[in-house]
Amino acid sequence: MFSAAACVAQEQQKQPAPAESLTLSIVGDMNFCGKLGRIVAEKSPYYFFSQLPDDLRKADITAGGLECPLTYRKTPAAPGSCACNPMISEALQREGFDVFFIANERIFDRGPDGMYDTLNVLKKRDMKGLGAAEDLLSAQMAYVMMKGEIKVAFLAFSAIPDNRKKALSDRTTISTADEGMVRMKVKVAKAVADVVVVSFRWGEDGGFVPTEEQKRLAYVAADAGAALIVGGHTHTLQRYEIRNKSFIVYGLGNFLTDNLRTSARESAILTAVLSKKGVESVEFLPFVIENYRPVPVNGDDAVKILKTLAGERPRSIWE
Repeated sequence: MFSAAACVAQEQQKQPAPAESLTLSIVGDMNFCGKLGRIVAEKSPYYFFSQLPDDLRKADITAGGLECPLTYRKTPAAPGSCACNPMISEALQREGFDVFFIANERIFDRGPDGMYDTLNVLKKRDMKGLGAAEDLLSAQMAYVMMKGEIKVAFLAFSAIPDNRKKALSDRTTISTADEGMVRMKVKVAKAVADVVVVSFRWGEDGGFVPTEEQKRLAYVAADAGAALIVGGHTHTLQRYEIRNKSFIVYGLGNFLTDNLRTSARESAILTAVLSKKGVESVEFLPFVIENYRPVPVNGDDAVKILKTLAGERPRSIWE
């Protein structure tokens, strides 16, 4: 059995992880387009991490959602699409990132070649893009990392319509979420790893409450053996839930965005202690996005975020 604890102070001293365990930190969605792209060009990609403590670098494994292709390609470029400067990968590597969940339609904003560029850029820096690949089998393949004596398997799925891609053939390159496939892939991953972590792209953009589909897919993954399930795409925080021995966070919100709406700027870094038994404990470090970078918060601001994660804070679409 594990506990869910709230880390409400940036200066709070972390308790040492139990023997034969590791720490995994996960953040929400990152998109370096728009104003963030100009900051990369005019300042530095390191700017975005300048207010964060060392939590991400201290974790044994760090993961997050990436919503833009890392490529210099200019085409194809549909209205509203974008690409991100590959030099961002250097800053992401320095911050300790290991895994990126890229099972999203935005990763194809420069077509399949832009997606391949992203995978190659990450690979050169010993990072992994997960959930999109040259074919469906590769996209749905688990990525297994071994830290000490613990094997952790990562899977990424998308339950969002792939409406940005033109060719039907492109759709086979995203790991799409279907209940039977999720169940099978989680069970296979669990057979080769001690702990299975699953990322889902799901829910309604801007939604505050998990949809029935989100809950259904989460329960399928949990019942198949996933220890930690984390959602993206809504760009808002959604509550967590404990199902048997599985910890589910329906939405971690944004980690980096130029959306100035309050609900899009509130988020948290999730840090879980994992052992061969699964999730031992979970902590949240609340933050708000100020001047386009995450800034940890304390006091009432932290309490609001933690109450949102606990499902105790009603939200409005106008926030």
